[in-house]
Amino acid sequence: MFPYWLLFGLFAVGAILGPRDRAHAGGHGGPLLAFGAIIMALMIGLRYEVGADWDQYEWLFKVAGRVNLERLMLRGDPGYQFINWVIRQLGGEIWQVNLICALVFCWGLLRLARERSAGALPVLVTPERTAAARTALGPDSTLAVQQLVVVDDDPDRGRATGRGPLGFLATMPAYQANFRRMGFTDDDIATLSDRLVDAIVPSGSPDAIAARVEGQRAAGADHVSVSLVSATDPPPLDEWRALAGALLA
Repeated sequence: MFPYWLLFGLFAVGAILGPRDRAHAGGHGGPLLAFGAIIMALMIGLRYEVGADWDQYEWLFKVAGRVNLERLMLRGDPGYQFINWVIRQLGGEIWQVNLICALVFCWGLLRLARERSAGALPVLVTPERTAAARTALGPDSTLAVQQLVVVDDDPDRGRATGRGPLGFLATMPAYQANFRRMGFTDDDIATLSDRLVDAIVPSGSPDAIAARVEGQRAAGADHVSVSLVSATDPPPLDEWRALAGALLA
C-alpha cells in the first residue's frame, strides 16, 4: 500500500502548489497534480491479480458476460456494472475496466485536491522555496512555514546539532526530492553538507536566528513556526527564553 499512500501525498502537495486562481486555472490542477493523477490511474488500472478484492472484481467481470444489462444493473453499483458490461460486449479485458474506473476516480480526486486546499504548511525549506510557494499559492492563501533552528554561536557545534533531525529526514525520498528542487546535490544530501545544513537548519545567536525567521516572512510566509533543535531533549528553557526575546523584540 505504500506506493498508493505516496501517490495520495502527491495530491496533497499538488493542492498546495497548484494554481489557486480558479478563473484562470482552466479546470485543471497544477503539473504535480496531473502527474500524480496519471501515475495513480495507471497503477490502479493496470494492476492484475493484486489486492484482496481481486477475486471479487474478476467474478463481477465474468458475470457481466453471462447476464443481460437490465439484470446486471439491478445487482447494485450500476455505474461499475455498466462499465463491466460494455467492456465485455466489446470483447475487452478486465484491466480495461480497472483503467476506466481509475481515470474516473483520479479525475475526482484531482478536482478535490485542487479545490479544497486552504494553504500550505511547508517544512525544511529555504526562503527562496517559500517565495516560490507564495507565488504558486497567490496572495489569498495561508502560507505557514516550519523553521528548525539551533541556538549556538559555535558554527561547527550548531551544524552537528542541526544534523540530528536531518539524519533521518534526509533519507526520505520526498524530502530528498524537495532538497534537489532547492538546488542541493545528491552529495549535499548524502553527506548533510554544511551548505545544506546552514540553509535548512540555521544556527547562531538568538538575533541571528530571528533574522533568518524574518527572512521567511519577507519571502511570503504568513506565519513561521519555530522549532528549536538542541543537543539536549527537551531543549533547555534558557535557550527558549533567549530565542523568544529576540523573536519578540
